[in-house]
Amino acid sequence: MNTSTDASFPDLTFLHLLFGHRSLDELRHAFVDCSWENNAARVLLNALFPKRLSSVYPIY
Repeated sequence: MNTSTDASFPDLTFLHLLFGHRSLDELRHAFVDCSWENNAARVLLNALFPKRLSSVYPIY
């Protein structure tokens, strides 16, 4: 079985990137298991998921 990935995120660390809580470089610094294989993957992930201020409001 040949499986190849351009990026990998353990457990729920991708959610930090998805919601803008941490940048890709911050994730890699905090979690050594986060990795990307090539520069194209890094550029794409940074473009799709920029770090930004996010607020989560509870739904009542």
